Amino acid sequence: MYLGLFLTPWLTMYALSTIVFNHWGRINQYYGGKMGQYEPEKEVPYHKAFGAHEPLREKGVQILRDLNLSGSFGIREDEGRIIIDRRDPVRPRRITYAADQGKLIVERQSFRAAQLLTTLHSQVGYENKLKRVRIWAFSVDLSTVATILLVFTGFWMWWELKVTRVWGMVFVVSGLALVGLFLRFA
Repeated sequence: MYLGLFLTPWLTMYALSTIVFNHWGRINQYYGGKMGQYEPEKEVPYHKAFGAHEPLREKGVQILRDLNLSGSFGIREDEGRIIIDRRDPVRPRRITYAADQGKLIVERQSFRAAQLLTTLHSQVGYENKLKRVRIWAFSVDLSTVATILLVFTGFWMWWELKVTRVWGMVFVVSGLALVGLFLRFA
């Protein structure tokens, strides 16, 4: 019981975020087709001279530090521009550094509960240096171990209660057959 109560936030979040993933088109339609779209927030003059061999990731760290937006991010280059995806479950931002124009373009996504759920569902793991992300990864690991424990203890309880063996076997075989069917046509 206590294990189930402990797992409630994680299992609820994963269940709801899976609904969002499976019904992305309808949920996006509900938000007027604007899920994941960025809106202009501000443009900032920026004339930082990076070294030719400076790693891209270090450039991103410096740009985010100058904007007071330090945190988890992804980065890429596209047609001479540096594009930083600043991960944030509540207010994700995209920062584009156009060196030829001497400016940073900052865009943000509006808060949407569905976006929050999918961000939490796909949060990165231990390689991230942020303490809160590593704690999140650890809590997900704990939830995963606890869920596996619930599965094994459920099997044990099913087997120990002789009256449930026949129907239990029907459900186990049905579940395995359905997964096998899905894997065959995946």
